[in-house]
Amino acid sequence: MRAAGLASSLRLLLVDVACSVRLSEEATRVSQHFGVLTIEFSSCACVKRSADGLRN
Repeated sequence: MRAAGLASSLRLLLVDVACSVRLSEEATRVSQHFGVLTIEFSSCACVKRSADGLRN
């Protein structure tokens, strides 16, 4: 009985770790996506400013 309880606890722990890893990977992808968008937006803003003569 005790071994079954330990095995069950280990399975739940592994499932929890797998879930955490997936959430972490998703958060990393979202963060990187917004980082790229921010860089692209910033780049566009600089190009527009240069075209308007506001920046050298």
